[in-house]
This record gives sequence, structure tokens and C-alpha cells, in this order.
Amino acid sequence: MSADHKDATRDPLRVLVADDDPILRSLMRARLVRFNGHAVDAEDGLAAWTLLCSQTFDIAIVDLGMPNLDGISLIQCMRGYPRTRHLPIIVVTSQDDRTSIDRAFAVGASAFLIKPVVWSTFEHHVGFLLRLVETARDARAAKQQAAAAGRAKETVLGRICGETNAAASSIRKEVEFIKSMLGSDSAAPGVMKRLDRVVSNCAAIQSLTNDAEATLQTLSEKVIVDGCKTNLADVVARVLAALQSHAAEAGVQLTVTLPRGQTTLSCDLDSIVLALTHLVQNAIAHSRRGEAVAIAAKLYQDGLLGLEVEDHGTGMHPDLLTRRLAPS
Repeated sequence: MSADHKDATRDPLRVLVADDDPILRSLMRARLVRFNGHAVDAEDGLAAWTLLCSQTFDIAIVDLGMPNLDGISLIQCMRGYPRTRHLPIIVVTSQDDRTSIDRAFAVGASAFLIKPVVWSTFEHHVGFLLRLVETARDARAAKQQAAAAGRAKETVLGRICGETNAAASSIRKEVEFIKSMLGSDSAAPGVMKRLDRVVSNCAAIQSLTNDAEATLQTLSEKVIVDGCKTNLADVVARVLAALQSHAAEAGVQLTVTLPRGQTTLSCDLDSIVLALTHLVQNAIAHSRRGEAVAIAAKLYQDGLLGLEVEDHGTGMHPDLLTRRLAPS
């Protein structure tokens, strides 16, 4: 790679050059400028370790035969230290033997060079590793930007849901107050019916915003399915606890049919409860007084579980169903 590839818009990549030869350190420092690299010198292994413990680097070039702390020991220290555990390391050695090279790779070296250094090979190794470092840096930055944008979106949507819910609640209370002031002998025909419709619509808005907030909460959390074991009976019990009084008010009976024995699910509990609650709630809304809504579970041979909610409401008119299913 030539100097033409240097990107002045990027922050320099920090490179630790640990070698007891000052001339070689100077030559490496000059070469690293071509890769937008800022070299920091260390004259021996101990000085290098001190720098590694106090500063952050993107790559390290380590001579094996240094005084005070040799290169092998330095690499072992680096691989045991969280900050430098994954730092790319190029080993430079005058020991042209397989044993030294194998030892260096065994303790965690990423690449090696033999003295006297062939500078075209040096540039190849350094350029390749620095490109990997830059790619990883870009990926981390993109991930952080995406996470920040996601958090901002969740915050805005959460605020919208909260304010919409509060507004619907306020309207609902005001309408209930107006209804109480008008009484049942209102002279205006149909007024009470229209007010009831407003109350019902406000309740629907509140239900939607509550569901939206619950969904945002679920999406903002890391859902780990593997290892999350849930009893099917506990899922159904939570749904019944949430909707039993609603079903009683509507005059609808809830029935449950589950497989024999204990059925364990690998799933996110809150998500499955929310989905099943929606299905049962919708079935209650479309059932006539005195009818039943059946909740059933079926185990399949491949280990999957099917949850079914059945009601006996009038359903959607066939013509309307056809129009809804038609391509838009």
C-alpha cells in the first residue's frame, strides 16, 4: 500500500512498536505513517507493558528478543489482560527457526516477520491488519449509531404513546362527567349513544397505546429464547387472570383444553402472553352473551406447539373477507 491510501479524515491508528533497536523503531515509524498509523516506541518489554496498561492501541509490533521482559512473556501478559486480549500482534524475530515461531503463535501472535525486515512484507502484514482494525472500528461505530437511533425512536414512540394514552383518558373522564350531568332524560335524541361511542373509542385508543408500549418494551430488550423455559399452564393462567372479569362482564365463558402432563415451552413469556391475550380478547368482543371462547393447545410430532382460540361469533361477511384478502 502506498502513501496514496492514507485517509486524513480518519483518526490515526495507534501502533505500539516494541523493539530494543532504535534504528529499526525509527524505520518502522516512518513506514507506519503511510497507513495513517501513529507509532509509540518502547525500548524493551517492560516499557511496552507499561504503555499497554495505560494507553489504548490498535496493533502491536513486538520483538521476541528484548531485555527486561522478552517478547513471548509480553504476549502472554497481553493475552491475559482484558484491554489487550484481542489486540493484533506482529512478532519480529531474528531467530529464523520453527520453534520460536511456533511458540509465538502458541501464546497469541497474529503474524510474524524475520529480521532483517523485508519492507514489502512488513507493509503487507501491517496493511492487512490495519485494514481489519479499521473495518472493525467502522462496524462498532455503525452499531453504536444504529443503537442510538433505535433508542431515540423508542423514546419518541414511547412518549407519543404515553401522551396519547393520557389524552384519551382525559377525554374519557370529561365525557363521563358530561353524561352524568345530562342524565338519562336528555332531550337531545341520540346524544347519550354518541357519548357512549366516544367513551368506547377512547378505551380502544388506550388499549392500543398500552399494547404499543408493551411491544416497545419487548423490542427494546434482548429476547433470549434458548434456556428460557416456561410452563404452558402458567402462560394460560396469566391470560385468564387478565381477562376473566372482562369475559364475565360480557357473559362469555372461557374454556381451556391443554395436553396432559406438564408442557414446557422455550419462548419469551411476555411476548406469548401478550399475543394470546389479544386473540382471546378479540374472541370475547365478537362473541354473544352466553357463548364460550375455547383456548386449546396441540402438540405436534416435531416438538412445536400450536395455540388455538375459537369463538362462535358471527364472523366476517364472506364478501368483506374477500375484499380484505384481495391484493391491494
